[in-house]
This record gives sequence, C-alpha cells and structure tokens, in this order.
Amino acid sequence: MISSSRATWLLAPLSAALATGLFFACQSTDAEGGGASGVDQGRATKPNGCKFQVAPRPEYLDYGPDQPVVGPSPNIRRVRRGLGGNVAVGAEGRADASTTAAFAWQTDDGTLVSEVAWGSDPDPTKWPAENRVGGTTWKTPPGGLNPQGEARMHEAYVCGLTPATTYY
Repeated sequence: MISSSRATWLLAPLSAALATGLFFACQSTDAEGGGASGVDQGRATKPNGCKFQVAPRPEYLDYGPDQPVVGPSPNIRRVRRGLGGNVAVGAEGRADASTTAAFAWQTDDGTLVSEVAWGSDPDPTKWPAENRVGGTTWKTPPGGLNPQGEARMHEAYVCGLTPATTYY
C-alpha cells in the first residue's frame, strides 16, 4: 500500500522472500555504521540491526538515504528479494537467511522513499511501529541495467527476524 507521504512494503512470507536467491554487494567489517540515516556514498554503511555493512557505490548517482517523498505516479516495479551481507557460512557479518532479508525495487524518479515494514500478522495495522526500516535510493547511470537512461532504484534490509516465523 502507498500512503500520501510514505511508501510501505508488505513483506511476503519470508520463505518466499528468500527463495529468489538475489544477493547484493555487501561486506562484513568491524566498523560501526549509522543505519540508513548515515548513508554516505563514499563509505560503507551498516543498516539498522544488521551485522554487515553495505559497500559504497560510487558509480551510482544521487546515492543517499531515503526521503519521505512519493512521486505522483511511483510505478513500483522490478521488485527483488534476497539476502544482504556476507554469505560465507561462519563468517563474521554473515546474513543468516533465517533472520535477514534484503529488498530492492525501481520507481519513478520523483519517489525517494525506501521503506519496508513487516509483521507476523497479515493485518498491517497490527504491525509494531519498530518493524519499519528506511533504506537507500539512487539513480543508476544509463547502461546495461537501464539502456533507456537513468533509473531510480531503492534498497532496504531487514535484520533480526525470528527464525521459523512467517512475516507479511
């Protein structure tokens, strides 16, 4: 659902979310990050509640934290679900598939919100307020990903989920 000031994503059951096998460019370090609000295009950032950091992406344009702006026609598309963080079993900062999910999607250029909300009840009005994370947004330069020109992309990570729990 999309409200007038924020876009809210309903997570599919976690098993379906992780079944796609999409992975993002992430790294594990000991440095402390600041979450989405501390996004800096030139340095790695740590999503809130996660044990991994997201590598900087200097090739992307207008890379930064999400903003509470929804364009007149968000046109949400190319939604991807996956796993962020180090994927090596036993590695520090490993994003455990039973407790972590990553989401990426494309919208119109005017939409800057990159927010994911979730809960264990199918009714979103029953989801705890703390089950909401902001992410990052950027424009990909013209090229292989979007030959027609720049594309507005979004990404958010959810960490600290309870294993063997269905989330919506």
